[in-house]
Amino acid sequence: CRATEHIPEIIAMVEQLLEKGVAYISAGNVYFSLEKFPTYHELGQLKLQDQQATDRVAHDPLKRSQSDFALWFSTSKFPDQIMKWESPWGLGFPGWHIECSAMASRYLGDRIDIHCGGIDHINVHHSNEVAQSECCFGHRWVNYWFHCEFLNVDAEKMSKSKGEFLTVDTLIDKGYDPLAFRLLVLGSHYRSALTFSWDALDAASTALRKARLRIAQIQGDNVQPQASFSPEYVAAKTRFFGALDKDLHTPGAVAELWWVLKADVLDDAERLDLLRSFDGILSVGLFDEVQVELTQEQASLIEARRVARLMKNWSESDRIRDLLLAQGIGVSDLKA
Repeated sequence: CRATEHIPEIIAMVEQLLEKGVAYISAGNVYFSLEKFPTYHELGQLKLQDQQATDRVAHDPLKRSQSDFALWFSTSKFPDQIMKWESPWGLGFPGWHIECSAMASRYLGDRIDIHCGGIDHINVHHSNEVAQSECCFGHRWVNYWFHCEFLNVDAEKMSKSKGEFLTVDTLIDKGYDPLAFRLLVLGSHYRSALTFSWDALDAASTALRKARLRIAQIQGDNVQPQASFSPEYVAAKTRFFGALDKDLHTPGAVAELWWVLKADVLDDAERLDLLRSFDGILSVGLFDEVQVELTQEQASLIEARRVARLMKNWSESDRIRDLLLAQGIGVSDLKA
């Protein structure tokens, strides 16, 4: 989904804002007049007179007020702009903010339940989105805003402009499961900055792999579902969803997941039911299969366990199973 594929929708939205009298044309450019939207400051709690001082955009003599923002450029400081389109105001290109509103309304309609983004977009980009969208539609545009803190590398914000950013392809190329990165991020609250490191991702990868192996082991024991659940089961579920009810406190929810994996007070049927419920929310692929490459020592241990079971030496079989599990290798005994 690219802005260049939605130029007609963008132009149509600019035309609506002009018709409603909240935008104006100046030397081929179209600007949104912030004085026409008195509640502009509500999202970022930034006073209109302060916006002019903090705006990153250089002085534009074509604006009536330097707080106004561009909807369409036919005249700009970028004379060599490559991508340009015909419009009622001349050959040009859209402003940064109008692209998002036009594309969002194209696919989501004129009301959005949850709008996400980084905290650096609150005072300018998202506030501008609200202004142009609500003036266009005539009603509240977004019910809930979800603004996340930065993902940092070496205490600096990860950004595409600095060449410091991760992609799913990068993770896959390095041999990581992208869901391990998801688990890493869920371990930090969205209102707190997270400093990324490959060591931290390694730890999350190991934890996720062990969780999947443990679940595979439990499933291999042919656990039967049960009709009722213990008070401990109910309490664990309450704590998990209670954490999410507290401003989406995902670290608390993840901590409850680890507790359920290890808790002796739960039987395996309860454990699996809780983990399915939790993974339905967290989506870290707890029940995904795990492919492992065994070392010679691990293969020998598996063979030794097989012999122990043939000899009905259950304590030795369990000892070897636990030893393998500590190495991230789950062993299940399926009935023929």
